[in-house]
Amino acid sequence: MQHTLREVLSEAQARHIRVAYEDEKAVVFEADSGAMAARIRQLAPRLLTALRRRFPEVAGVRCEVRIAQRTPAAQAPKRRITPTGEQALAGLAGTLPAGDLRDALERLLRGAKQSHGQDQSLQGEEGEPDSRDQ
Repeated sequence: MQHTLREVLSEAQARHIRVAYEDEKAVVFEADSGAMAARIRQLAPRLLTALRRRFPEVAGVRCEVRIAQRTPAAQAPKRRITPTGEQALAGLAGTLPAGDLRDALERLLRGAKQSHGQDQSLQGEEGEPDSRDQ
């Protein structure tokens, strides 16, 4: 059935659609997005005709959107402010008058310093000698 799907769709479209299961003689497809599901619905008559050539028992086609689960590995890594960036932001904060913008920059810098403190112990373990190695 997947092969028949590739005959009806372009290769780019077929990568985002899969045969999921058969339900009461209707073939159910899973699409990666709502747009691809809409495309399958538009092509349903043509797809049904192609499927019936090989599988005469197929009575219809349906398409559902597959909800993708993001894994922690797929999430973007946290960004860090470099020491040069910290110096530039500290200099900028020093030139600003007291107010919301200055307060926000100072909070940002405090957060950056705290995150660097958390990384320092790992940096020592990854290759720089510390007091335990001497």
